[in-house]
Amino acid sequence: MNNALLISLIGGGMVFVGLILLWGLMDILVRLTAEKEAPVKAGPVLQEEACRPESEMKAAAAAVSVAIAMQKATFSGASPSDGLRLSPWLSAGRSRQIESSRLITHRKKGAA
Repeated sequence: MNNALLISLIGGGMVFVGLILLWGLMDILVRLTAEKEAPVKAGPVLQEEACRPESEMKAAAAAVSVAIAMQKATFSGASPSDGLRLSPWLSAGRSRQIESSRLITHRKKGAA
């Protein structure tokens, strides 16, 4: 029994040592292969650069309006309130799902 425990501990330790070695190798590779970024000059912002062209402002406004419209639009799916009929296959599946969840919650309450 002691041998099994010792082998398990050694195996687990080797896994973690291997993971740490891989992590270190990846870190070294990233540092060696990463491109150096050119330093950015910090200078005064020109008035012309601060003003956006009208076409960019229109594009931003269009993007915002589309995002708002997409957020308001919801997928209603097939619900009986919309006047759509559900197929018997979907109805049977939903009934089975509701019944199974009811049984699970009933078992949980009874077991507690």
